[in-house]
Amino acid sequence: MKYLVQKKFKLILLLIDIIGNILFFIPNFILRKKNKIYLEHPKNIVVIRLDHIGDMVLTTSFFKNLKKNYPESKITVICRELTIPILKRCEYIDEMIPINTLWGNRGEKIEWKKLFRILKENYKKYDLGFELHTSPFNIILLRILSKNSIGYKYRGLGFLLTKGFWNNEKKIHITEKNLNLLENIGGKIFDRSLELKISKSKIIKDKQDEKWIGLQIISGRENKNWELDKWNKLILKILKSSKNVKIYLLGSKLDKEKIENLVINERVINVAGNFKLDEIIDFINELDLLISVDTMAVHIANALNKKLIALYGPTNGNIWGPFHKNSVIIQGKYNNCYGLELSKCKYKETNSCGKCMDNITVEEVYKKVEELI
Repeated sequence: MKYLVQKKFKLILLLIDIIGNILFFIPNFILRKKNKIYLEHPKNIVVIRLDHIGDMVLTTSFFKNLKKNYPESKITVICRELTIPILKRCEYIDEMIPINTLWGNRGEKIEWKKLFRILKENYKKYDLGFELHTSPFNIILLRILSKNSIGYKYRGLGFLLTKGFWNNEKKIHITEKNLNLLENIGGKIFDRSLELKISKSKIIKDKQDEKWIGLQIISGRENKNWELDKWNKLILKILKSSKNVKIYLLGSKLDKEKIENLVINERVINVAGNFKLDEIIDFINELDLLISVDTMAVHIANALNKKLIALYGPTNGNIWGPFHKNSVIIQGKYNNCYGLELSKCKYKETNSCGKCMDNITVEEVYKKVEELI
């Protein structure tokens, strides 16, 4: 039993959980007996996944195995609006309910009225429910919506779950953590791979006899980025080594100007901000290789089984990175500090967090390019 939260919150959560476990012991015992039949033969299942695009891609293996365990059940996902294109490419989902909440928010409009309406209209509608993020706020929502609520309790409020589990295996991949939750209630795992359906997008022109390499330069967090000068040197090496390579610079509209200086000739094309999410998926599927910092592009390429070089530093590639046979993780380190996230980084107070990324060399990335192309 160990809380995976910041130290200052551990005592507060412990006290809340002690009181909660006492108050909810008898109600939970009654609910487990009363709702056992719904757990074994659920008609309606809900999954709360109020995270972002990369997280949703990483959950596709859970959706796949959930549907194979309960093929007759209707599966509903409560999600953020921006992740809808991902779910539409996952054939195992029957319904999506988009809602932008305060927690996990990245600038979207918060929809309080819609949230309360969803809770009112769907009160105890679902026979079985899963919360995968370990968010106490999501656990509260799940308690209201589902007769049987399944999740992890190592961030608090686990007493609100009818079946809560402690999973303190820090070094397992996030997809394994999700699948473990299904196994913990007796489910079988049929296929651990991620999955996204592909459509032939109108933006994709027929490729000539050339290799397409995509570079995802910018991450949502500065300390996950690799130096632009190193990207420039890598581009020069790739272009020099092969005459039939085109390099596409990927990213958002905000990234376009930042990376424009990397367009050194006509074989380097800046397409940052040109595509919608649906189009990005199809474009990545056309690439012969993607080189990326820790962003959604890594997870999309992973789900599409594309050749991939993923650059990790503050996040642990063994937990969040790609895992198919065509992928390579390069984990940057700085004085043996890496993969600790910003909150635990040894150097965050000295403005050195991100030095682990700086220690990734152009030569080691280029060596992997040679191996994969």
